[in-house]
Amino acid sequence: MNSITVDSLHRHDLGDLVPLVESIRRDGLLRPLTITLDWHLICGARRLAAIQLLGWKTVNV
Repeated sequence: MNSITVDSLHRHDLGDLVPLVESIRRDGLLRPLTITLDWHLICGARRLAAIQLLGWKTVNV
């Protein structure tokens, strides 16, 4: 997961991640992150931040 590069965010404030963290903890990641072939994040910055808070080492993209 450290391979994913976040260049610039459209949304600078990710907001309250607690509900998202709890949802992912309970239900898993229902919508994978979208990245380019060279590991640049296209969408899913909040999800990436939430799974980092959960301590995940890998994630489906």
